[in-house]
Amino acid sequence: MKKIFSLIKFSLQNHQVDFTTGSIRKALIILSIPMILEFSLEGFFALVDIFFTGNLGAKAIEIVGVTEALLTVVYAIAVGLAVAATALVARRVGEKKWHLAAVYSCQILLLAIAIGVALAIFGFFFIRHIYVLMGLSNETITFGLVFGKITMCSIPIIILLFLNNGIFRGAGQPNMAMRSLWLASAFNIVLCPILIHFFGLKGASMATCCGRSMGLIYQIFYLKRGIGKIKIKFGYFRVRFLMIWHALEIVLNTSFQFLLSNASWIVLNRFIIIMGGANTEAGFQIAVRNFMFFLLPIWGFSNAAGTLVGQNLGAKEPGRAERSVQLAIRYSLYISLFVVLFLFLATSLIIGFYAHNNLLIQAEGVKALYIFILSFPFFCLSLIILQSLNAAGYTKVPTWINIFVYFLFQIPVAYLLAYYTYLKVRGVYFSIAFTPLIIAIIAWYYFKKGKWKEVVI
Repeated sequence: MKKIFSLIKFSLQNHQVDFTTGSIRKALIILSIPMILEFSLEGFFALVDIFFTGNLGAKAIEIVGVTEALLTVVYAIAVGLAVAATALVARRVGEKKWHLAAVYSCQILLLAIAIGVALAIFGFFFIRHIYVLMGLSNETITFGLVFGKITMCSIPIIILLFLNNGIFRGAGQPNMAMRSLWLASAFNIVLCPILIHFFGLKGASMATCCGRSMGLIYQIFYLKRGIGKIKIKFGYFRVRFLMIWHALEIVLNTSFQFLLSNASWIVLNRFIIIMGGANTEAGFQIAVRNFMFFLLPIWGFSNAAGTLVGQNLGAKEPGRAERSVQLAIRYSLYISLFVVLFLFLATSLIIGFYAHNNLLIQAEGVKALYIFILSFPFFCLSLIILQSLNAAGYTKVPTWINIFVYFLFQIPVAYLLAYYTYLKVRGVYFSIAFTPLIIAIIAWYYFKKGKWKEVVI
């Protein structure tokens, strides 16, 4: 126990560690603990919002859930930028080319700022039209329009938060990413009930925006100070089109992967809104957010595996990169067994905690979460393998997997089960639960083929 606590303490401190030598188990733990805490806190962000807005009624939960579904498009782009940053920085760190790691970081930052500002402007002016397309009623749109506009204005902050954390992870400093999320979550938790009390639903978006801004300020301070041997200099922000294009190739593939899954998610949300109404959508959103919250620690393992893959491929150690992924899979499956058992026993209590006294929302949330539970191990497996393939720069295969699974399987199956069987809305839930199993099988096949170990970026 003393060794375990010592390792945890070490992982939460600032240390420059060479992850291309030594114990893989130790390297995975040092990287994954702060990443698990980081992603859990990001999920806590969403749970705080849904808890406090739950007191405002079904319309509030619906508008928050639909806005979050729309933000998944932004998250897709942000994750694409973060994966590109992690892959390029980790590969340069593995090669011991610290200067190039810093230059690539600055070029991706320039790209992220341009994308973030463009999306914020578009979202601010067209959010009402987007809500109409999602099937929300005029009453609900009027109730939550200001919330949506404030959220759209925060898009550049969201993208930069994701990207900077990707840079930290690629440099082998995930504890910095974790601390930025701690700070952001702390501000959000304190401000959310206060601002909701004074400003209603829009206070929730104001609190989240303020919290994320504080996390971003923290990140900027450390980027300016330097990340280990990676030193950011003002001159590195001079536009270098070849580097930006090199990064953009990875960004486009990885963002397209997540855009596909998130576009599918938006379509499924529309099915649920049309077929079930506000209470059904609210229950579904509570179930999804809690399921994703428990899944977020696996994102920590997947990003730790991605960092090890990038650095070890850069150091010409492909065997070590593969063993890192296999170990991450093993640990995540151990965790999944505990999570499945816990969720099975505590589903009613969890949903009831957020739905308060609305029995219709509670019933729908419990129904959805029970269906999602058994898919948890397959979510774990697919997340780690796909993230590792992306970190290696082998991005085209995960992209094609997502095209096949989400658009040729998930959406058609959801439509058929919902509209042509007695399952109705539950058919949508079953399509979500089956999807990770298919992804995991295909991704495992390509992982074992091993061509990802030959990619040069």
